[in-house]
Amino acid sequence: SSVTPDSAVLVLGAGPIGMMIVAALLHRCAEQKLTCTCKYEHQRLAMLRLFAAFGAPHCRAVGVEDPSVENSSYNIVFECVGGVAPTLAQACAAVHKGGEVILLGLFCKDPPPALPADQLLWKEASLVPSMIFNATSCCCGGSVSRVVDFEEALKVLASRPSLGDILVSHTVELQEAPKAFEMAMNKTVSSALKVVVHCGPALPKPR
Repeated sequence: SSVTPDSAVLVLGAGPIGMMIVAALLHRCAEQKLTCTCKYEHQRLAMLRLFAAFGAPHCRAVGVEDPSVENSSYNIVFECVGGVAPTLAQACAAVHKGGEVILLGLFCKDPPPALPADQLLWKEASLVPSMIFNATSCCCGGSVSRVVDFEEALKVLASRPSLGDILVSHTVELQEAPKAFEMAMNKTVSSALKVVVHCGPALPKPR
C-alpha cells in the first residue's frame, strides 16, 4: 500500500491479522496516525498494550460501531476481518477520496458480500486485495510476491520481543489442538487473541 507517515490509517479488526498490521505499521513509523476497531474488550486492552509497546499513545482503539469510523476520513483502510462481517462496506464508507482499501480478510459468506462500487467510484478510491501468509517469494495467479510475510513478521518481533506476550494469549500442547480451535472460535469466553499450538517437547509447567 501507499502508507506514508502522514496517512490517516484505519485498521478494521483486532484479531491476529489486525494486531500484526498495527505492529508492522508502528514498527515502520511510531508516529503513524492510526485507529483500530475492536469487537471485544480484551482486544481493545491488548491493542492499548501494543500502542504502548511502540510509544504510540496517540493511536486509538475504538468499538466496531464508533461513529468516527464511517466518515470518509481515512487515507488507507485495512480490512482484516472477513468471515461474515459487514466490514467491506464499512471500509468503503471510511476511506477518503482518492484513498485505498486494502483487503486482507477472507470472506466466507454465500453469496459473498456486495462490493460498494458506487462509493469507490464517487471517491475514486482503490480496492487492493492482498495475499498474506506468504512463506516464500511465491507466484500467485501469475504475479510474484515481493515480500515474505514471515520474514517481515520475525523482524518486527525481534525488534520488540515483548510483542509475543501481547499477541499470543494462549499456548496449548499438540495433543490439545482441538482445544485451541475451541478457544479461537469462542472469544467471548476464552478472551483469545492468538492461540499457538506448541509442537515441540512439552513446555515446563509454570511454578
